[in-house]
Amino acid sequence: MLQHLPAAGEAGDSQSLAADLAAQNEHFLYLRQLLQDIESVFGRLSSSLATLHVGVEELAREKKAMPIREKKAVPSAKPASSRPVPA
Repeated sequence: MLQHLPAAGEAGDSQSLAADLAAQNEHFLYLRQLLQDIESVFGRLSSSLATLHVGVEELAREKKAMPIREKKAVPSAKPASSRPVPA
């Protein structure tokens, strides 16, 4: 790490190093903001999934509470064929 530091008295190198450090700092600040945004999105996603889970459980309870009805016989929509069916 020390090999990257400029020798004493080299003003141009220290300015270059300062510019590099400023660019790195800006990059790290961008990454920090990006991670915070990702955390926020996952937080909202988690909250939405929890709400969905509660809704699904509620629907399941309502479905279980509904009385069971017998299905009525529905006539076939397909007309009967006049041709004999081969055996």
